[in-house]
Amino acid sequence: MKHQKIDIRNGTLFPWHFQFIAALILLAGLALIVEKPVMGSVLIFAAGFILSAADGTEINLASNRYREYTSFYFFIRGGKWKKYPGAEKIYINSAKSATQAYSAFTNRSAVFENLEYNAYLKLNTGDKIHLVNSRKKEKLTTTLQKVASSLNCPLQDNTLV
Repeated sequence: MKHQKIDIRNGTLFPWHFQFIAALILLAGLALIVEKPVMGSVLIFAAGFILSAADGTEINLASNRYREYTSFYFFIRGGKWKKYPGAEKIYINSAKSATQAYSAFTNRSAVFENLEYNAYLKLNTGDKIHLVNSRKKEKLTTTLQKVASSLNCPLQDNTLV
């Protein structure tokens, strides 16, 4: 076996608004680090917490265990390991998401619709684990083909209707 662990990072925990503010806080912390080292360090630490927060799924092939984790600072991971007997398949479903935005000056609203692709891992026990979602199907498919070959299970595309 080439790889003993598969790490599938789903995304960040904080929305882009918070990440933008964290980037500004990081810049302020870097500017203050020389003049006020304690305050600058606190700002850098807080910004790093927000910018590095992520969630995902980690699969250990050697011991047949997986965990859905939450990660901070790229190495602190939390999540309970669970045993699994084997993987039945990985499948991709499509979903439409709609966001309604209201204008501040008129009574009209605009609806923005997006097509998202969600990938799931179905275990032999019947349990389903959400792996990752993406708006780009090609990128998602190439990533999941590597995971499916490592788990020796098929990749099923349910979006081809």
